[in-house]
Amino acid sequence: MYASAVCIDGDDDSIMKVESKILNWLKKTNFMLDEERDIMGNMTYNDDEIKKGLGYEQLQRYVPIKLKEEKIDLEA
Repeated sequence: MYASAVCIDGDDDSIMKVESKILNWLKKTNFMLDEERDIMGNMTYNDDEIKKGLGYEQLQRYVPIKLKEEKIDLEA
């Protein structure tokens, strides 16, 4: 299972910000980082019109996650 988000391709600050937000989100869920697998990325195809409108290429980040062994109370 993966948590996924989009960042700016080639922009290390954007990539690290997205990964940090995913890791912070995980703290509030019953999931945790699955350190046995690697974080993956996939460059999405944007045609010229989309690239022009966005001003950058997109990169999809996939952070491997798994269920926590001990669940947290999400309603607290």
